[in-house]
This record gives sequence, structure tokens and C-alpha cells, in this order.
Amino acid sequence: MKGALGAGFTDRNIQKRKSRRCLLFLFFILILLSTGIGLTGDNTQKKAQKIVREKRRTRNMGCKVEQLNPLRKNRSPELRQAVRDYYRCIAEKTDFVETYNHLQIYIKDGEYADTYVAFVMYRMKIKQVYTELPGVGTLYITEKDGKNFQVRVKQLDRQEIDHIKLLAGQHDVKALLEKSRRQYQTALKSDALLAESVKELQKALNHS
Repeated sequence: MKGALGAGFTDRNIQKRKSRRCLLFLFFILILLSTGIGLTGDNTQKKAQKIVREKRRTRNMGCKVEQLNPLRKNRSPELRQAVRDYYRCIAEKTDFVETYNHLQIYIKDGEYADTYVAFVMYRMKIKQVYTELPGVGTLYITEKDGKNFQVRVKQLDRQEIDHIKLLAGQHDVKALLEKSRRQYQTALKSDALLAESVKELQKALNHS
């Protein structure tokens, strides 16, 4: 009987020790997990803060006010070259445009530092048509390191598009657009072949 009782007592002791070990092991795992989660949370927070800092941009104060952000002629050779390159690429990608000539670039500040909205007056030379067609293009331009300018016409966000619309509705830009419109109408009236070519192009665009 004593042997049986002793054996049972020993078994219970062994089970208690195993239970304690399991509890200690689980407690140790919980400590590791909680520490890991804390570190992960800290890393995630640091990454989020870094992203916010990268996305933080300096606003151009007064950029939405016409008197503080007037339309002005571009004075940067680098920006002018970026615009020239853009229109050369456009001409090369079309079947009907020979070249864009007489580029006159006027700019306003974008909503953020190192961004610009350019209103470009040009004369488009259509292939096999003598008279050039006046027009105005609107370009969104970003600047990097004061020398590298990039023309962006795609992948603009809603805020950038809204700012372009705001600037295009200001009086100085409206005056430029009206000047181009009058030149456009004069050119069409002066050359029947040009007028016919423009009609054909409009038809092609409407059916594309």
C-alpha cells in the first residue's frame, strides 16, 4: 500500500513539475511575442513617419491668388529645353504634325515648391500645309536640383488638376487664351487647305 501511495505521490510531483515548466515556457514565449510586437510597432511607426516626411512638401504661399502668382514669361533655359523636347516627341509620335514652332512659354507657380504650370503658345506645322496653326498647350512641370525639369501631363492627382483649372480661369491666362483663339481663327480664314485639314483631324479624333 505504501509503495502504491509513494508511486502515486511521485507521479503527482512529476506532473506538477511538468506543469510548472510548461507555464514558465508559455510565459517566456509571451514575453518574446510582446517584445517582438513592440519592436514591430516601433518600426512600423518609424516607417510611417518617414513616409510622411517624404510626402511633406512646401506649399507656394499665394499661388492661388492672381496678383501674387502672375503669369510671367519663362527665363529658364533648362525649362525651355524640357518643353522643346516634349513638343518634339509629340510631333514624332503623330502622323500629321511636322513640327511645333515659335514656342512662347509663360508660367505660374504650382501649388508646391519646384512645380510650375506652363501655358505654351505655339505654331503647329501640319504636313503638306503651308500655314501654321496657332495654339496653346498647358503643361505641368516639376523641377529637381534647379536644373532638371520634367514635363508631366499624365498621372496628375486631383489636387494638381484642380490647381491647373484654377490658374486657367484667372484673367491673365484668359487673356493669353483669347489671344491664341483670335490667331487660330485668323489662320483658318487665311488658308482654305488648313481649314480643311483641321476639319479632317477633328473628324478623326471624334471617331478615335
